[in-house]
Amino acid sequence: MQFETKRIVYAAFFPVLFILLLWIIMGIEWSFDFDWYRLGVFPRRKDGLLGIITSPLIHSNFKQLFSQSISVFVL
Repeated sequence: MQFETKRIVYAAFFPVLFILLLWIIMGIEWSFDFDWYRLGVFPRRKDGLLGIITSPLIHSNFKQLFSQSISVFVL
């Protein structure tokens, strides 16, 4: 029984850590009134290529972040 519990904890560690990172980023954006839209994907522009890496980390509002958090945790 203890082995199964340990596996569940190990399996949940990285998703929870990633979700925590997403919430911290959103909290910083909200509390300091940052607007990180420029880190999104912009088609046909060189500066939009950075968004391929950064767009999964930014969200438009807390409702979207909450929905994404549930999906990340389940997957």
